[in-house]
Amino acid sequence: AKNHFIAGLATTHPRFPICLWDQLLEQCEITLNLLRTSRLNPQLSAYNAFKAPFDFNRTPLAPPGTRALVFEDPRQRQTFDPHGKEAWYLDPAMEHYRCYKIHVPETKGTRISDTAQFFPTTALPPIDNTTAAIQAATDLTHALQNPTPPESKTPMPSTQPCEHPLPRVDTKTDHALPRVATKKPTSKHDAPQHRYPTRNRLQNHNPAMFSAITITRCLQQII
Repeated sequence: AKNHFIAGLATTHPRFPICLWDQLLEQCEITLNLLRTSRLNPQLSAYNAFKAPFDFNRTPLAPPGTRALVFEDPRQRQTFDPHGKEAWYLDPAMEHYRCYKIHVPETKGTRISDTAQFFPTTALPPIDNTTAAIQAATDLTHALQNPTPPESKTPMPSTQPCEHPLPRVDTKTDHALPRVATKKPTSKHDAPQHRYPTRNRLQNHNPAMFSAITITRCLQQII
């Protein structure tokens, strides 16, 4: 637990006031119990076994001691005041939905806010191409040596004859169905028109558009 807390202090902002170290204990306890497994049920985390499943959507987390910009409510600021104030992220507000515990240096107090923008300075170190290739080869070797068994297909139950079969319908009729008279086009103008312009109609009615389309297709083939 001590090393876990020291690792959390190492990720804080360089200008984070170290006097607020005790305000970071709650998140340290939460993350530590999320990483540890339960002794009663190793398939669950210690936090899940002791309290309840942790919902990251309901109580989001951020790196401890992260520099933030907290939103200032219009009812608490003047007309031309800035809409946000500089602050420090401390812990998640567990009793509120998607809220954070924020320390505001201007007021030297802690407030709970649901609108904040974080500016982290510590990020994961980049991975070079050699390390990425070795990791990919290791994962591929492990996948080939430990193939996943195929999914078991449960046989379908055999069909049984129905106790009360449906009556047959006689499809044969004594009289022929009447035919629908179709109107044949008598002239060229009565023929159905195409919904979209074809190559010949476009060439006859709009030669400029046909030339532009032809040039565009040639350029696409060259490129």
